[in-house]
Amino acid sequence: MTCRDYVLRTLASVPVNRYVLVLGCEAGDYTAPLLQLGFPVHACHVDPEAITDTRTAIAPLMEDPAEATECVQRCTPALGEYPDSVFDWVIAPHLDRVYPSSEVDTAFDAVQRIVKPGGWAVLGYAPEPVPAGGEEGAMGWPATPEALIGRCQQHSLVEAGSPETDTQHDDTQAHLYGLFRRARPST
Repeated sequence: MTCRDYVLRTLASVPVNRYVLVLGCEAGDYTAPLLQLGFPVHACHVDPEAITDTRTAIAPLMEDPAEATECVQRCTPALGEYPDSVFDWVIAPHLDRVYPSSEVDTAFDAVQRIVKPGGWAVLGYAPEPVPAGGEEGAMGWPATPEALIGRCQQHSLVEAGSPETDTQHDDTQAHLYGLFRRARPST
């Protein structure tokens, strides 16, 4: 199953009053169908071209096409433009296209900060091979599902569904994704 299919099937059973952020929007592939399902969606990317492409894709879905500009914004890596604990869901299918491999921890910190306690995140990226003699997941994007789970746990994101590899995503490279839940604070 592709990451996109996984996201759409998962969110099809979620009440549409949940706030969703598509982090790393590209051409509206996730944003448009989530809007069509009725979710209040925000989308962001660091790349101006991806922002323009997503705005173009979703404008016909808006009552006022100018709302696409408000819905899709440029973001900073730390996602400082968003308040803490604001989204019920963060859909980030291409973290590696928003964050360089040197900023993996920034990516996980940002997601953990903006998703509500008990909220959900679908995180995906193209994993990097482990360099010869290197430690799995020490630098760059974790290369295995186990390393992804471990890295997420370091950022209070708990595995909620076994990570999967989507080989249909791109003919040249596998795509690793999984469902995680932000741990609720201990009381």
